[in-house]
Amino acid sequence: MKPILKDVYHSLTALVKKITDTSIVTKLEMECLDFAAMVSGLKPVFLLGRGIDHPEWVEGIISLSKDLELNILNGPFWDATPYAGLPSWYREHCQKELGHLRAYYIASGRVSVEAILRIPTPR
Repeated sequence: MKPILKDVYHSLTALVKKITDTSIVTKLEMECLDFAAMVSGLKPVFLLGRGIDHPEWVEGIISLSKDLELNILNGPFWDATPYAGLPSWYREHCQKELGHLRAYYIASGRVSVEAILRIPTPR
């Protein structure tokens, strides 16, 4: 059964209220909308741990995603940097810096999961 969006949003806002770092509250509220958009089907994937990596937030979203029976994949950072026209040493440096970092890709649909699995690992 598809989750009721109102219930999902209430769970998300309750999670935000638990986080004591008030400097990220506005960003977390935007993340709530992003997550709700993914659950509702407006966007295919929610990327967790790339921008806001507050441990309590990450753990809470993973827990909620499991409760909602969403697909959770831990994978490499997706490097969206447009390297065209930049020196190769710069691309190599950036990819090396990203190589050890991980992010969670959360999706409800199989097509999105298959696309995530095709993301190349940085060298």
